[in-house]
Amino acid sequence: MTGALARRARFDPDGLAFSVAGCAITWGELAGRAARLAAALRSDAGVAPGDHVALALPSSLDFIVGFFATQWLGAAAVPMNPELPPEQIDRRAAAAGCRIRIGQGEFDALAAAALRRPPLDPAPPRPDAIAYLQFTSGTSGEPRAAVILHRNLEATLRGMHEMLGFGSSDVMAGCIPLHHNFGLVRFVCAPVYSGCPCHLTGAAPSNVGRWLALLSAVRATVTAGPDYLYRSAVTRVDPAEVDLRSLRFASNGGEAVHLDTIRLFEERFGVPGTVRPGYGMAETTLTVSSLAPGLPLRSIDGIPSCGPAVGGTTIAIADEEGRLLPPGVRGEIVVRGPSVFAGYYNDPEGTARVLRDGWLRTGDQGVLDDERFLYVTGRQRWLIKRGGVTIVPGEVEEAAARVVGIARAAAVGVPDSGSATERLVVIAELDEAADAGGREAWTRIAREVAQAVARGVGHAPGEIVLVRGGALPLTGSGKVRHGELRDLFEGGSVDDRLRPLARFQ
Repeated sequence: MTGALARRARFDPDGLAFSVAGCAITWGELAGRAARLAAALRSDAGVAPGDHVALALPSSLDFIVGFFATQWLGAAAVPMNPELPPEQIDRRAAAAGCRIRIGQGEFDALAAAALRRPPLDPAPPRPDAIAYLQFTSGTSGEPRAAVILHRNLEATLRGMHEMLGFGSSDVMAGCIPLHHNFGLVRFVCAPVYSGCPCHLTGAAPSNVGRWLALLSAVRATVTAGPDYLYRSAVTRVDPAEVDLRSLRFASNGGEAVHLDTIRLFEERFGVPGTVRPGYGMAETTLTVSSLAPGLPLRSIDGIPSCGPAVGGTTIAIADEEGRLLPPGVRGEIVVRGPSVFAGYYNDPEGTARVLRDGWLRTGDQGVLDDERFLYVTGRQRWLIKRGGVTIVPGEVEEAAARVVGIARAAAVGVPDSGSATERLVVIAELDEAADAGGREAWTRIAREVAQAVARGVGHAPGEIVLVRGGALPLTGSGKVRHGELRDLFEGGSVDDRLRPLARFQ
């Protein structure tokens, strides 16, 4: 990344690199600030090449400068969610072997010291050196630090560039937190690799109005976000107030993708063919597959395709013993290729569980069609066993989300007392209008959810829990924490944690 940044600074020093919440920086300024901050890291903080540096900074220009300063020095950044409790940040920093932790106060002090330092020459990165450590989302357990090498990052950026056509004529814009791999790779690294400007809201992802206003204002051609952002935009943003016709590609990923969400967003904002599903994870740096611009949507049993593998990556489907399955047969998604991570930091047992015989076992369920387009059906760990039948949470959630008044839904299987089967529970967030509807409206919505789920998966929910918007526990990228939900039901803490509007059994 330092080589690409240095080239941008040399050949286009005054070109816009990044803008966050209206604060802008050029390629020349970014390289200069990164080079001086790298010198301060070495001289004033004692950071050496190869050290790990925790970055607990907001999604800001400071984060971007800090990230590239560690790269410039030859150190490895460890992005952290700055909103976590300090003790949790310290615990993660220690687990990732960080030499120092940089919060806003530490950054400001280093930036002041950097003004007195001559710029450092960039350290040429070795392909097998660590570029950064990315904490996983924690949807299936305690977050772990995935080791991303420079060659992993290079392969991912090259694959996205070739498949999705990112280039200097693009204008990127987004709202995903930069400490998450989706935000870091797509909105920090990809713009430098492709040489295009990137605009960021600097606001919480839930502020969809600000996101769409930014896309409209800067005439963005590329954006990205999880499904719930697009669905929220449909209900919360007036299409008369924004013009999104400059968009050519809007990636939908990071959680289960719903066909209805794509169609509603494209129709409401007049951007046909732009919102396209993709699949990826921290352990693959970012993108595994994507439906590229210009490719029509396709689906199996209502599940949209996330497209073919990016260049250099191979996707297969395996059974529980690791045997590869033919197209059309569901199983665990396994991946191999140059973007697959080196393992979890200081966790050989965890690494051995997911890296087997050259394949990364993703823990996700899916199927390939005859053209090897991928369809993701959900987390293997959270499959619901009901009456001898396996129910995919994503299919339940897709059916429930079609009901008018539902903003977002989650499905979990809860052990049924005195039985070997599980009770199917649907937790649904209401939109603002339905929230204000009262008990009679909630009863009608619950009945419609039960009917929709029964039609969609052949099993009616054992319980439907209606909650206000924002009640569902989510990861930093917007994925539902199914494990946490299941724990709430098993521990009897649903009412205390989710504060339901109503529960129907």
